[in-house]
Amino acid sequence: GFADAGDRRGGGVDQRKARFFPREDVSVTVSGREELRKCKKLKRDGETSAKWKAWEMRKALVDEAIYLRGRIIVSYAQVEFLLADLISKLEDRFAYRIESRIKGVMKIAEMPGYEAYRYDLNRLSDELLIYEELRHFMAHGFMRAEFGAADSHRFELLRYTREGEGKYELLQSTTDITRLRQAVEDIGSYVSEVMNLFERIYREKKLEPMPTAETK
Repeated sequence: GFADAGDRRGGGVDQRKARFFPREDVSVTVSGREELRKCKKLKRDGETSAKWKAWEMRKALVDEAIYLRGRIIVSYAQVEFLLADLISKLEDRFAYRIESRIKGVMKIAEMPGYEAYRYDLNRLSDELLIYEELRHFMAHGFMRAEFGAADSHRFELLRYTREGEGKYELLQSTTDITRLRQAVEDIGSYVSEVMNLFERIYREKKLEPMPTAETK
């Protein structure tokens, strides 16, 4: 499973085998279309409704979760592209799988002239795997929100994973908005480190063409 959000290895979610319906010991109330219709009528009638306020709060949570989900996906994509790009520039080949990209960059770290970057290349390449499972759930998972008493909530994600020839498993993860925010902060800090390192490598090793008067 996943650790708590305070741990950079946490990824912001808890994972277990999937069950399509909430456990019996969890009290869940999810507003549906009929409740939304009634809430909108209360708003049109000018009534101050606790139910309407609750609906707006829930909608805001879902909207933020979708936004944070996108931030995580984009952050991961920035790094996986840079790994492949560095390999393509120095070895003239395309590494498809993420494991191949990590191994390829670690191989580059051993090349003459790259000793100054070796520690950070190895460390930051390997650290991408910390966020791999989180990225899979964010990119491929079905998400739904569950709400309980006293404004409690959780987000449930379901995704399939291949376990071998003809075998697969349905996985479930749960998280909440606080842990998603922490996950975004963690992966954002990580991506900033990667971007700074690669900018330095590309500049010092002249891997990108310098702008000319015509291209400025």
